[in-house]
Amino acid sequence: MIQASLHGAEDAHLLHRLDGVLLVAAGRSCCEVADWFGVDRRTVERWVRTASVTGIEGLARHRQPGRPARLEGDQAQVIQQALRSAPAALGYPDRRWTGKRVALLLTKQCGLAMSIRSCQRLIRRVRSASPKAP
Repeated sequence: MIQASLHGAEDAHLLHRLDGVLLVAAGRSCCEVADWFGVDRRTVERWVRTASVTGIEGLARHRQPGRPARLEGDQAQVIQQALRSAPAALGYPDRRWTGKRVALLLTKQCGLAMSIRSCQRLIRRVRSASPKAP
């Protein structure tokens, strides 16, 4: 019941890591805590080291920025709207979007050169975000 209430909580990761650090502080070994939590021993050691250097705030999950998006605001909206319609609506003979077709569309409409694989990922993202028809 406690796990279920924490499942969607924003601080669940922080509490999980803090529990591990507190168990180590109470005398449990990192190996023992790692076994209980289902993580690697080095992970628990990292939690303990982070808590001792930066405090509890350091245990919170921080967003990793990653690579910046190639498509910006308006471009992303235009491409997403195009991918939600059939290729025929834009004059393409294909019945469905392919990575190659999207790469051509991006070059034509946005002046961007993206790999076919990246375009396939873009198709998948747009499809998974679109509401399903009943």
